[in-house]
Amino acid sequence: MILNGMTPCYIFNEHLKGGRFSEKVTLKLRESLKDFEQIAVKYLF
Repeated sequence: MILNGMTPCYIFNEHLKGGRFSEKVTLKLRESLKDFEQIAVKYLF
């Protein structure tokens, strides 16, 4: 699964590098999840 062009591998590597997600990555993830939720809600309900 790719979130805004970021692969899980990239996210995982960022996580390892910083010991935790960088703010930018976390924000991107949040945005992606929000978009995903909107799409899911639109198509599932």
